[in-house]
Amino acid sequence: MVVDDTMFPGSLLYTHGFVAAAAAAATLLVVVGAMITRILALFPLLPEKKALLLLRHLELDSSIHIANRALVKQKLEALISGGAASLAVTADWDRTITKGSSVSSHGALETCDALDATYRATATANTSYYLPIEQDPSLTIAQKLPHMRDWYAKNHVAICDAGIRKSDVGMAVKSSLADGKLLVRDGAVDMLARAHAAKVPLLIFSAGLADVIEEVLTQVGAPVGSSTSIVSNRMRWKHAPASEPARRHPSSGDNEDESDDGRCDARTTPLPGGASSLTPAPSATQLLHSFSEPLIHMFNKNQSQVPVADQHGRPHALVLGDGLGDPAMLDGAARPPTHILRIGFLNYADPENHIAKYEKVYDIVLLGDQTMAPVNAVFEAVCA
Repeated sequence: MVVDDTMFPGSLLYTHGFVAAAAAAATLLVVVGAMITRILALFPLLPEKKALLLLRHLELDSSIHIANRALVKQKLEALISGGAASLAVTADWDRTITKGSSVSSHGALETCDALDATYRATATANTSYYLPIEQDPSLTIAQKLPHMRDWYAKNHVAICDAGIRKSDVGMAVKSSLADGKLLVRDGAVDMLARAHAAKVPLLIFSAGLADVIEEVLTQVGAPVGSSTSIVSNRMRWKHAPASEPARRHPSSGDNEDESDDGRCDARTTPLPGGASSLTPAPSATQLLHSFSEPLIHMFNKNQSQVPVADQHGRPHALVLGDGLGDPAMLDGAARPPTHILRIGFLNYADPENHIAKYEKVYDIVLLGDQTMAPVNAVFEAVCA
């Protein structure tokens, strides 16, 4: 079955024209990065020298754009000087931790057999109406907001009506990974391992589905722990007999038997070495009842969605994203970081037409389906 991954907003077109060039550049980046690591181990450098060496290392790759070299050097110096103890990472999921050519977390769920022709017809109709609004350059974010909320809400209603069970999530992720539709970005697991080993807080902030993200992390064996947390839209489950159909709406006010005791909380608990388990009952008897509130979409991903107690509060931050709204993920923090290095993955089919916009909001812009090598190079320099 062919799945249209544009059924949810935030889908970006990916071009295969960058694959060969990105692969060659990534290989060079890894080789040179390994050399730099050995040099730094033998001859420790002052932060400013270390930052300059890293900057020159990144500039070897023509698909890495740095608009303000002096500012990036200044930020790298600050992050390196502070080390791992001062660093926190906030990362988008879809087409950031996953590849630009990957289906989204919603797209992975859409491989589930329970999402039948009725759901697909509804989702396709919603996409035909709302996608042009999302991509309209003449509209402001404020003008797009109500439409994006409506898009998510209507599709979530359709998903609830389809009769999804919790066990379907694991099977959908497994098949999507096996079929090569869901692709974790090369080097992403290594990035997660570096953060975990260095005890660097890592927040995965997504307008997608927390349940799918957790399942992917478990199935790919990502070494995450208590320092890793997810803020995303959570599917809310209730215990139900095996034969009971779903037919429940996200807006339903009847919350009995919900697995989260009726809480409308989009935040997950920290992951204790894998995906968190919020429902003790067997997943085959857990029926999708609704979605968490408030709804998280691509234009409200900021710290207003994160409880103050769960905000890392560290002075230095690394922000990873692929959309123009992702750089704002730390906006509204109770204790804003003093230095934020923003790295963006530009996954559009015509990147040249978007570079200028991305360079305005990201310090470093990566073209094509880049690996996590540039991010891991920064990690290596900061945490070494």
